[in-house]
Amino acid sequence: MAYKKTNQSKLHLVIPDVHAEPGDDLDRLSAAMNLACDHQPDHVIQIGDLGDFGAFSTHEEPGSLTDIEANEDHWADFEVMERAVGELEIYGLPTTITLGNHEDRVNRYIDKNPRCKKAYNFMANSGLKDSHIKTVPYGRHTIIDGILYTHVPMNKMGRPIGSVAGIKRFTLGAKANAVVYGHTHKFDAPHFDVEADHSLKSAINVGCLFEGHGAYMNKAAVCYWRGVTLLRVYKKGPPDIETISMNRLLSEWG
Repeated sequence: MAYKKTNQSKLHLVIPDVHAEPGDDLDRLSAAMNLACDHQPDHVIQIGDLGDFGAFSTHEEPGSLTDIEANEDHWADFEVMERAVGELEIYGLPTTITLGNHEDRVNRYIDKNPRCKKAYNFMANSGLKDSHIKTVPYGRHTIIDGILYTHVPMNKMGRPIGSVAGIKRFTLGAKANAVVYGHTHKFDAPHFDVEADHSLKSAINVGCLFEGHGAYMNKAAVCYWRGVTLLRVYKKGPPDIETISMNRLLSEWG
């Protein structure tokens, strides 16, 4: 059933890390877009790591443009990313991507190999340059309807915060009613609240939207949550949270 639109609240659909890889059918992202069509959220937020870009971290001898062009995996990464961007644009809903560390792999690669900058223009090759999707650089955040969205909270040194205590400090310091992030894939609980001046703020980890494998996830292969999150956002206080598992997403909207 579609959500009823109100003047007192906004509906956000949060799509976590997708990690699209070469050969990916993207059925899970298509299902998320079908859900978006049903619910017509006021904003869609993809939390980053939309593409995996594994080839940019595993290329053994970077630096030769000839070698890069010969590596089909690199272009396959961009092709699947372009398809994913197309999925996000299909219904024309307001969409923001808080770019993740996997997208940033391309930038780091170019920093080491400046002559590759033209060949690997991330925004152009991924389809984002010509899209209507707003992007937020990795390590930065955006605030939408009083909710702070970021791929991963960063400390003052510009490094990802991994501890619960660090996330709590970040949330307390945020000029927002809640902090929503991805990156870790863990989902021990839907969220936790922190007390701030006799009111509550939420820190919400939205998990991921891919079926990981042992080689990538290592010992944490089954210790993460898969699905999407709907947030009913109010002017004051934390949002209401509805989680939709990967199984339900594919069963009802796939």
